[in-house]
Amino acid sequence: MDEVVKMLPASAPVLSETIEANRGEGGTSRVPAADVQKAFPGVRIGSYPYHDGQKFTTRLVLRSRDKQLLAAARSAMDQALKNL
Repeated sequence: MDEVVKMLPASAPVLSETIEANRGEGGTSRVPAADVQKAFPGVRIGSYPYHDGQKFTTRLVLRSRDKQLLAAARSAMDQALKNL
């Protein structure tokens, strides 16, 4: 297996940014995530609801291999959350 791994092409690591939405997933559905996704097709966006022991809340996770693109998408998503 070690020899096979050496033959595989190397690629940039996947980077991620996690945003605590501080609201339930229903409260984040108004976030224009589709617009952010459309504006940044090189970024994958996931929504992960959970219960923090007191309330339901959501984490938004953005992933990309491009550090600058990821930062721009993070900024756009942060702004979208502020505008709710």
